[in-house]
Amino acid sequence: MDAFSAVKTSLDTAKTAVKGLIKIEASKEVAEALEKLQDANEKLFDMRDTLFNLQQENQNLKTELQEKEDWEKKKADYELVETEAGAILYAYTGEPKHFACPVCIESKKEIHPLQPKNNKESSLMECKACDKQFRRLPYTPQPPKRIIQSKGWT
Repeated sequence: MDAFSAVKTSLDTAKTAVKGLIKIEASKEVAEALEKLQDANEKLFDMRDTLFNLQQENQNLKTELQEKEDWEKKKADYELVETEAGAILYAYTGEPKHFACPVCIESKKEIHPLQPKNNKESSLMECKACDKQFRRLPYTPQPPKRIIQSKGWT
């Protein structure tokens, strides 16, 4: 029985050792799985950040596109014309008829109606936003009201 007890003890010891080895191997596999899971989680967070940035950029581009479309629609109500004096202006195709400043339309993307410089019949028009002046009618010099002569003048 001593031999039997020794074999049984050896067998129990071997079983315990095998169970311990199995636990060690399982622990290694669990640790590797946890490491892979952590890497996947980090990649997921990076992908979420990238997705957020792309969604933000997409929204900005949509807004920019809408603004450009709105501007083009607004600008389409005007046509480029040449006045009798040779000035190139934008003329409103609707009512009330008016001219708009080509400088402001092209450089600022803003529409500013031109105003007569001195009075309603004035051939000189000006933009109140950029102070540019345009002639809508050819300049016709007016004769002086009276001629004043002084010594030394011919």
